[in-house]
Amino acid sequence: FAPPGLVHQVIVDRADLPLFEPFRHERMRLTTAEDVLPGRVRKVTIAGRSAWVSTRCPPVRNWIAQQLMKIAAACRSDRPFVLFADSDVVFLRPFGIDRFTDGSRLALSRVRSEFEDLPHWRRASARLLGLGAPEAFATVNYVSNLIPWHRDVARAMVAHVETHHRGGWAATIARELRFSEYTLYGVYA
Repeated sequence: FAPPGLVHQVIVDRADLPLFEPFRHERMRLTTAEDVLPGRVRKVTIAGRSAWVSTRCPPVRNWIAQQLMKIAAACRSDRPFVLFADSDVVFLRPFGIDRFTDGSRLALSRVRSEFEDLPHWRRASARLLGLGAPEAFATVNYVSNLIPWHRDVARAMVAHVETHHRGGWAATIARELRFSEYTLYGVYA
């Protein structure tokens, strides 16, 4: 149901690349997580156990590494808009990015739900963006299964994090134990 011109970016672990190769087609970009992750974040496997490590921060939790990949992929996109779809999303009818944009501006996903991790994600976003306490956006949730981002806003967000922290945006975010890329983007936007 994807419209013509949409490119499906699939990011997999390098070890899983051969499993996905048969599905590659002209509208699918197949990339490895190791190639997308910024800086010196790399996957290391020892005795059958793997971990994401970096010379700039403690070991990176898998959940955080996945979020770093999304941010990096959005920033590296050659398209102005990126639509993140969780792996459990199934499209039952035609869709397109035009549902979220007028061509220049992009709608910001705001969800009416609250759950246990949101306060932690809001505080992490406030720290990363140098905002102080998150009271101003304490009731907003930007996490959903289908999330549109504007590439240029993602790039500006990364630059903003780097102006408030040393060591690069990826290493700064990788140090967070509880973090949401969607919350960070929503608060920044």
